[in-house]
Amino acid sequence: MRADLDRLLVHDPEIGMPRLRWLTTPAVEATASAIGVSIEKLLYLRAVDAHHLDLSILPRERRRFLAMVGRRSTVQGLEQREERRYPILLALVAQSAVDQLDEVIALFDQAVSARESHAKAKTG
Repeated sequence: MRADLDRLLVHDPEIGMPRLRWLTTPAVEATASAIGVSIEKLLYLRAVDAHHLDLSILPRERRRFLAMVGRRSTVQGLEQREERRYPILLALVAQSAVDQLDEVIALFDQAVSARESHAKAKTG
């Protein structure tokens, strides 16, 4: 798990940035490409079993706080934290698994609604 978490901080040539930044960058609009990227993020999180992480031992507010610290931190800032970065990254990944699923659903819903409105305008 540490190796997966450490890979979040390394520049990934496939996406052109560290996975941490990629995961914490939300979609701007509900386009097919944005939905595709959101699904890729969700699949990545599932590949590292983020949706199975049980952090219930930590109070909810502490998990939220750690995830927020992870979203706001730079790669360099987290690298400097050494061992202390792992709870932050775990909370971030676990929360991102939930948030990413919500984002995929919301984007898809927005895209379908936009197409429906466009179709109504054309036929009406």
